[in-house]
Amino acid sequence: MERLSVCTLGAAHLIWTLCDGDLIRQADGDIVRFRMNWMLWVAVALFGLSFLGRPLITPVLAKADICWHHRDAEQEGPGWPRALGEMRKHYHKALTAKLLGEIAKDLTGHSIGDVEAAIEAA
Repeated sequence: MERLSVCTLGAAHLIWTLCDGDLIRQADGDIVRFRMNWMLWVAVALFGLSFLGRPLITPVLAKADICWHHRDAEQEGPGWPRALGEMRKHYHKALTAKLLGEIAKDLTGHSIGDVEAAIEAA
């Protein structure tokens, strides 16, 4: 079952209140129903935010990804390290203390025995 968002519930409340309106007695004695137009526009905006909220709010709240190993050539700049040696300079002291060794080459596609031998040698 889908969840109702707060925006949808708020919009429904505003529409209900708008339809109900307020009864007002005019100076000549007539009773008229008075409805505030702002409620309609706020309800429309809340319904729109409810249905389009994720595409509208995500870019506002999202933080840029900083992923050094998936960078593009045009993204290189002073903040992007070019090699593991540059990244080592920025390791936290707690991380450096926990590292037992390093493997100097890429073992993608190698056999399990080759990977185990490289780990043991490190």
